Amino acid sequence: MFFYQLVCASDKVQAQEQIGNVIVILVKGDSAVHKRLIYLRKTQGNAVLYMQATATALRLGFLNELMQWYVDNRNWKDGGYFVPQEN
Repeated sequence: MFFYQLVCASDKVQAQEQIGNVIVILVKGDSAVHKRLIYLRKTQGNAVLYMQATATALRLGFLNELMQWYVDNRNWKDGGYFVPQEN
């Protein structure tokens, strides 16, 4: 739900429509329509795939907010898994 709210709040979204369990979002721009479409499929627990969420956040300009959500809610931090090894 948080991700969907960020998408809707983006000033780059021109239109959106829900068809069954898929939300289709049209991004503003002059390129071909098929290049400006974003599909969000509702899954169990309203989960969104990490790669799709990150790519969409990058396209729509809210990557910082998404990364902060990962840190706060998923205990995930970019590069946080690397621990320096002692020699």
